[in-house]
Amino acid sequence: MRIPMQASKRGEHGYPLLFWYVSRSWVSSLLFSLFILGGGLGLYLWWGRFSTDNSPDSLLGYAFAFGGIACFLLAGICYSLTRRARRKAIGKLNAALNWHIGFGLMGLGLLILHSFGNFNPRSGTYALYGMLALVMCGIVGKGLDRLIPRLIAREVRKALTGSGEDRIERISQKLQALTEERDPRQQARKSPDNLSLSGLLFGEGRPGESMHGTPVGAIRERSLAGVSLPPSWDLAYITLEETPHELQPRSGSTGQQAPNLKRQMRELQVVQLALQKEQFYRYVLRYWRALHIFLALVTLGLTIWHIIYALQILIPTWMDH
Repeated sequence: MRIPMQASKRGEHGYPLLFWYVSRSWVSSLLFSLFILGGGLGLYLWWGRFSTDNSPDSLLGYAFAFGGIACFLLAGICYSLTRRARRKAIGKLNAALNWHIGFGLMGLGLLILHSFGNFNPRSGTYALYGMLALVMCGIVGKGLDRLIPRLIAREVRKALTGSGEDRIERISQKLQALTEERDPRQQARKSPDNLSLSGLLFGEGRPGESMHGTPVGAIRERSLAGVSLPPSWDLAYITLEETPHELQPRSGSTGQQAPNLKRQMRELQVVQLALQKEQFYRYVLRYWRALHIFLALVTLGLTIWHIIYALQILIPTWMDH
C-alpha cells in the first residue's frame, strides 16, 4: 500500500514531509503486537475472574514477567544484529526497526499486566517507569528518523545548484568576479595603458614577471643598485596618483554592480543558513539516539535491581516450602 506522492509546487521532486509508506514489515509487526497484547489482556481478565491470587508473584504474573523481558531482549538483540550485519539487503534495516518497536510495545504491555495494578514505590515500579520512558523515546525517535532525513534533504537542495554543483563555490566565483571588476587596481594592472609607477615597475605579465618580461626581483635589484630607467620611460609622465583609466570603474560600474553584490550576498547567507540547519538536524538525530541508548542502559540497571530484590524475597519463601 503506497500513498501517492504529491508535490506542493511545480518542479519540486522528492517525498513530502508527511509522506507515509505502509510496508509489509510494518503491517506484520503491528498485527503480531496486537495479537500478543490482546491475548495477554484476555488472560489477565480471565485470571482475575477465576483466581484469587492477583499479584505479580502469581503464576500468571511470572508468565507476564518472563514474556515481557523476552520481548525486550528480542527488540534489542535482533535490531543490533541486523544493524551490524555486513551484508545488508534493501529494506532489512527498516523492517528490523519496525519489529524493534513492535517488540518494545509488546514487552511494555506484558510488564504492565505483570504488575496487576501494584504501582507501589518499589524497585519494580522504577523499572517499569524506565521501560515506559524507553519505549516512548523509541517511538519519538522513529518519527524523527522519518522526518529529519527529509528536512536534511530539503536544506541540502538549497546548497546545491540544479546540476548538483556546490552553490557556495558558484556564488564565491561570482563575488570574486564582481569584486575584481569593481576594484580599480585590478583593472589598472590588467590595462596596458597603465602609467603609474607601480604598473611600470612591477606590471603583471605572468606571475613573477614585469610587463617587459623581466622578473620582478631582478627589477627591484636593478633599481636598488642605481640602474636608471630605460630611455623610453620619461619621468615626467610617471605619477604616483591613480590614472583616469584606473578611476573610471568607480564612476560607471559601481552603481550597476551594487545590486548584484547584494543579491549574491543574500544568496550566500541563504546557503549558509541552510547548511547550519542541516548540521542542527544531524545533531538532533544523533543525540536522540544517544539518549535512547542511555535510557536502555538505565532501564537495564533498574530491571536487574528489581530481579535481585525480588529473588531476595522469593528464595526464602521457596526454601520454606
